[in-house]
Amino acid sequence: SGSQSSKLKEPKLFKNCAHVTLEPDLEITLLEETASQCISLFIMEPRFAGKALSIAQSMLHKLNADVMNFGLRWETLLEHINTGHNSNENVFIPYDVARKKSLRPWFGEGLVHRTSGMSNVDLFSFVDSLKD
Repeated sequence: SGSQSSKLKEPKLFKNCAHVTLEPDLEITLLEETASQCISLFIMEPRFAGKALSIAQSMLHKLNADVMNFGLRWETLLEHINTGHNSNENVFIPYDVARKKSLRPWFGEGLVHRTSGMSNVDLFSFVDSLKD
């Protein structure tokens, strides 16, 4: 809606990084690591992790279909803080494994998930709106 978009912060774009506000309480940072050909998604609010992940995946699928002619391949790894055995070690778990385990904060009850209506966004209009 128009009133919602007026409350959003302007995106900040850098050479290998972007800070984007998707909704008033949902800010993400995308970081490109060119050497490893990796894109990392960072969120500040864990309750929005599932929604941010869903939006990012939708954007990748849209980019793959509209721009890359289905030539883009990727693996989604989700960060999990392993608190077992007296350690707070961060590990990265494949998406399918995390989904099956309902790994928080990415999956589970009581979390904010993606709302419908995002799949028909025109990719070129979206990218152009980030440039303004």
